[in-house]
Amino acid sequence: MNAVLSRRFVALMLLAPLIGCAGEDVSSYTAPNDADPGTGSVRVLAAIVPAGDDAWFIKLTGQNNIVEMVEPGFRELIRDLQFPEVKKADDLSIQWKTPKGWKEDRLKVPTATGLVSKLTLIGMAKPEMTISKLPASATLKSNIDRWRRLDLGLPAITPRALERVVSEQEVQGRTIKVVDMRGPGGKGMSPTDPGHPPMQKEKRPVGKAPLKYKVPEGWRETASSSGMTVATLSVTDGKDTAQLKVTPLRGSMPGGLTGNVNRWRTDDAKLPALSEAEVERLKFPTIPVAGIEAKMLDLEGKERRALVVWFERGGTTWFFKMVGPAKLVGSQKAKFEEFMKSVQFPGGGE
Repeated sequence: MNAVLSRRFVALMLLAPLIGCAGEDVSSYTAPNDADPGTGSVRVLAAIVPAGDDAWFIKLTGQNNIVEMVEPGFRELIRDLQFPEVKKADDLSIQWKTPKGWKEDRLKVPTATGLVSKLTLIGMAKPEMTISKLPASATLKSNIDRWRRLDLGLPAITPRALERVVSEQEVQGRTIKVVDMRGPGGKGMSPTDPGHPPMQKEKRPVGKAPLKYKVPEGWRETASSSGMTVATLSVTDGKDTAQLKVTPLRGSMPGGLTGNVNRWRTDDAKLPALSEAEVERLKFPTIPVAGIEAKMLDLEGKERRALVVWFERGGTTWFFKMVGPAKLVGSQKAKFEEFMKSVQFPGGGE
């Protein structure tokens, strides 16, 4: 092939995709790398449970920080699954307990899509944890691809990425598969759904939180990009930054005390989890916040540290959490306590 023909061939190859799209609406996105199971503001956490001729699907979907907050309830439900003997056609091949702080709406008759039950946090309509039953022949990949398309707005998963989003867990001698994925959000979630990531216009600007407080010297307020976080403050020392986020959630301690304490320990302070009995023995000092004796927890790891204050007000639990390098957070503890004592709720603030 001479040089002229070679250049024409290359030009045609480059133009071919454009010619094929003529007259169509064309959109683009950056596909996740095969080694990356997906990143984004929406998370799907699901368990696939084999039981005889059935495959049960327990799925929790929502904005990252919300799913993270209520994940302990999902884990508790999975851990306590039972597999009774099926004697009648309408007997369920698994049994579960409603996690603490959740309520269940079990359907009398499963829907055409196999939906058997919905669970929500007490006092909150979203996010939902759904329990569905399908024939055991339902394949793992087909369901993951459906969740990616509808819930996460992602293309079908590759074999390499599949290995990274699926783990196994033993429950009552059964091996179940747990799926954990993230994405930008798909058509299966409405933009007005509280579980959907907030649209750009819904970002809460600085100074518009439904509470008042005094910003400590050296701290600065930043816009809260999450729909659930109503205020964000940060402090920087050299290359280190610590951040404080204020998050109200409907209900009494959503996710449960043990689940939240262990999430703060493992995720924020990089400390090992505690048993429920160990958490119950913990003594939480109190600090006055807006006329309420709020509970406080100081979790100091080798490199990371978390200061957490929480209290219930008018059916809502308020969480104030400061996380960052251990040395920086420690140096800011006195200012954190001053900040907490300055918090007020004009006009109710519930």
